[in-house]
Amino acid sequence: MTNTERIVMQNPDYVPYDSGIMDFLATMQDISADVLDSAKKSLAEEKPVVTVDGSIMTGLARSGRNFEPTKRGRAAGQLEDEVRDICNRFLQREFPEQEICTPKFIAYKIAEESGEVKTPSVGAIGAVFDRWAKIGFATIDKNPVRFTTFTVAGLTRGLEALKEEAKANGPTRRARLSR
Repeated sequence: MTNTERIVMQNPDYVPYDSGIMDFLATMQDISADVLDSAKKSLAEEKPVVTVDGSIMTGLARSGRNFEPTKRGRAAGQLEDEVRDICNRFLQREFPEQEICTPKFIAYKIAEESGEVKTPSVGAIGAVFDRWAKIGFATIDKNPVRFTTFTVAGLTRGLEALKEEAKANGPTRRARLSR
């Protein structure tokens, strides 16, 4: 405004901030896509169910993930894995006194085996059942809500594969429109 020339001043104490992002990006470029793919597959790997006598139950599997305790209690996905374990054992007829596999029964067994004072929420177990039915992993009957069996796709492809497929397909058109 005053038509005077601007004089640039230097600050001798100025030190540029180094966040480390450039070093991180350089190391990420060195990691090949194959290494990243193998790491992703190892997280979602499923292991076969082995009975007490050492025989492998065809089709039944359990998660290969390891869960670390958190401040809130269970880690993400841990309840689903515990529910799946009880359902596998139910199909193996490990609980002969139990005719139907309800969320209440599963909550009781999880609390009994883990030594917890507080049982898991029956509603949370019902939500696991709903997700399984939605992705086609298990057959869930109503009145009362109960686990019946795993589907053919659930037994052959596994839970992790069906979850990945459902995630890739995304919500249906009707579900997107209702939001």
